[in-house]
Amino acid sequence: MTSPTLAPSSVSIRGGFAVQERRATLVDTLAELKRVIAESEATFDELASTDPTVATARDVTKGRLAIGLATHADVETALRRLDDGTYGTCERCGAAIAAARLDALPYTRHCIACA
Repeated sequence: MTSPTLAPSSVSIRGGFAVQERRATLVDTLAELKRVIAESEATFDELASTDPTVATARDVTKGRLAIGLATHADVETALRRLDDGTYGTCERCGAAIAAARLDALPYTRHCIACA
């Protein structure tokens, strides 16, 4: 009996990580960020009052939205890096990014020394 043949992209290992697993994690993160961004934008629009309490909630929502948008861009960049073969390589020094760091922050662009 022969074992099934897997598509190369599903078993490709680069820098100690399975490319498809990283891609799936990043795609899931991107979907969650899109949900958070949409929710934050809707909340931000609802908080148009000048009441100080509402203004504080609006500021918190604005910060959450900014973080979501920045992370969204980082995740999209990580997906492009997976496609072009540079994922897992530090953008500053060119060293490999440790698998543990990528596990913790799959869209990071820098090794721990350059972070």
